[in-house]
Amino acid sequence: MSSYFEEEERLQEALLYKEAHPRATLRFLARQFSVPKDRIHRRLKGRDSRITRPPVNQKLDKDQDLALCWYIESLHRIGVPLRYKAIAQAANQILAASHHRDSPPPTVGEHWPSRWLQTHPQYTVTKEKPIESERQQAMNFDDIRQFFNRFDRAKTENKIETVDIWNMDESGFRVGVGRGQWVVIPAIKGVNHQFTHLIGSIGSTEHITVIEAISAGAETIEPFIIIKGAVIQFRWFADIESQDIAIGVSETGYSNDELSFQWIQHWNRLSQRHQKGIYRMLILDGYDSHLTYQFVRYCELHKVILLQLPAHSTHFLQPLDVVIFQQWKHWHTEAIDLHIRKGIGEFNRQTFLANLESIRQLTLKSGNIKSAFRRCGFVPFRPHVVLRLMPANETPYEPEPQPENENENELLPIQWEPPQTHEATQLQVEAIQDMLRSSISPPDTPTRHQNRANVATFKQGILASNILQTQLTNYMWDSYTAKADNDNRNRRGRAQIQRGGVVYSHDVDRNIVGAEDRLQAWASLNLSEDQKVYRLIFSYSVLPQLMLYTKKLKKTADQSAVNTQRRMTRREGKKKKEEDHVNNS
Repeated sequence: MSSYFEEEERLQEALLYKEAHPRATLRFLARQFSVPKDRIHRRLKGRDSRITRPPVNQKLDKDQDLALCWYIESLHRIGVPLRYKAIAQAANQILAASHHRDSPPPTVGEHWPSRWLQTHPQYTVTKEKPIESERQQAMNFDDIRQFFNRFDRAKTENKIETVDIWNMDESGFRVGVGRGQWVVIPAIKGVNHQFTHLIGSIGSTEHITVIEAISAGAETIEPFIIIKGAVIQFRWFADIESQDIAIGVSETGYSNDELSFQWIQHWNRLSQRHQKGIYRMLILDGYDSHLTYQFVRYCELHKVILLQLPAHSTHFLQPLDVVIFQQWKHWHTEAIDLHIRKGIGEFNRQTFLANLESIRQLTLKSGNIKSAFRRCGFVPFRPHVVLRLMPANETPYEPEPQPENENENELLPIQWEPPQTHEATQLQVEAIQDMLRSSISPPDTPTRHQNRANVATFKQGILASNILQTQLTNYMWDSYTAKADNDNRNRRGRAQIQRGGVVYSHDVDRNIVGAEDRLQAWASLNLSEDQKVYRLIFSYSVLPQLMLYTKKLKKTADQSAVNTQRRMTRREGKKKKEEDHVNNS
């Protein structure tokens, strides 16, 4: 490159000499200034230099180029530099977003990133450290302290309210696979009880991904479920009462770029219901699908501050991982165990969706959510809760303030209520015994002994015959009704809603299959195809299949118009030939 600039300087000197001596020949100038004669000729004809000349076959225009630079700097700012191999992918996404014609959008080639970096010296390519000791380095004191400083600075500068601090994560579940439970059995000498008491697992091993989001203000939104498959079925929504649960499908059952982008729209719409400030913060891990150009740009447009967790630190910095998903899996296991012990049948995909809301009610309690953010040091802001676990910790430990002395182990309220459970009855029995011990009657009297005997009889009889019998009856009745509900779920038809995409539970109750009738009704309104698409979007939250169907109708109509025009042209040509033949004859 340096030789080119030196030659350019000699060329400028030759042009100045030519301007002062118009009769000088090109051959003389080339020999005198060591510059090719053709280059001098082209410059005299008004051609620009290679530096100032617009590049040939440039893929990105000025605005698109700035968008790519903004994307690289945004990822660097949140602590996850763009991979060299992902530059071409980001450029293709920018080109596709700006392409509005019917033809396929342009794409960049394999070697385009290296040429682009040559024209952008403000960026350089460097190699990251080996990942051999990443998990150990994730516990580095200085790195975690810098992360908390970024969190506090972003929260303060943007005046982010506590309720506007969110954490998102996804977790996979094997639909019908639980864990063994501790049970009590009679001890038999010489028998290996580990193999004599096994409970059969009749659950499905299918994988389902659940994406959850929680707020530091103890708020949450409906989940985003990803199921392995290609077609979304009506029966998946039969036992779902919430109107904003979204279910999507993918070939693997895991999230991908498209589903992640649909999730951020899902989160943005639902989290706005709880928003108090201007900005929101979203704490997430470094999964590639969370850092695509569309994802980051969407957050920027909606004033969402992304805070990426350090690599391999989610097990002690991510609130969902630290508390919530542990509870989620526990109650999922409990649901499977109860299902199997009652002999209801297979715990399959349909049963998982039927138990989804009850599992979330037990998991996403206000105390659990606040505990998750507190244990990770975010709210209240106490970095020392995490930093004291770091190997290089030199900060003094500040114990959390303890609540004032409160009698949290109060056995009974002041006013008793009829006991409904074994535990409540046990508490009342112990309280009666305490009252008898403090009674006026002297010790070791027949009355005192008789009262104790009566209390013992009450305890044995009531607990054994009444309450336990009632619980057993309820258990048997619940088992019968649950088995009936499960049989009804499995007998439901497999009617399809759409192929691919995402569907919300509140859309299932509508007449989705009647979309074709809806489009035919709009035909009398003289609407354009774009207007029909927009009407469908407002009629259904997320139904890309209907949009594709509308585009298919438009393509069919366009093709019919072309075919009709061709037929008319042929007829007119044939008619003209016949007229010419008659006139000539």
